[in-house]
Amino acid sequence: QIPTLEPVPLPQPSPNLGLRPIQLLEIKARGRFGAVWKAQFKNEFVAVKVFPMQDKQSWQTEQEIFKLAHMDHEDILHFIGVEKHGDNLQTEFWLITAYHEKGSLCDYLKANIVTWPEMCRIAESMAR
Repeated sequence: QIPTLEPVPLPQPSPNLGLRPIQLLEIKARGRFGAVWKAQFKNEFVAVKVFPMQDKQSWQTEQEIFKLAHMDHEDILHFIGVEKHGDNLQTEFWLITAYHEKGSLCDYLKANIVTWPEMCRIAESMAR
């Protein structure tokens, strides 16, 4: 489906998962805006991007992107919800998504030699 300029319904507020415990298991990556953890939520693994207080705006921006109507797609990382932990200067902002064992596309491409048919499948899925 091709995005258009037609009005789309406003997205629902993202779920706050504060009543359900998430257990951080191991850091998978560190970057400019925080760290990404492999975590457990209920009986499944999830990815938790932890933003420090000074990067709250980045956390809010990523939430807004995930809430866009056309972002709920099988070929786009599944957004689960958000949490806020701590208080005052110790506050952390969590963005919870599906977990993929092989990491991001960038991680996968750096670690693997991709065949031409695989590259075509990747390009096709990005074009959808």
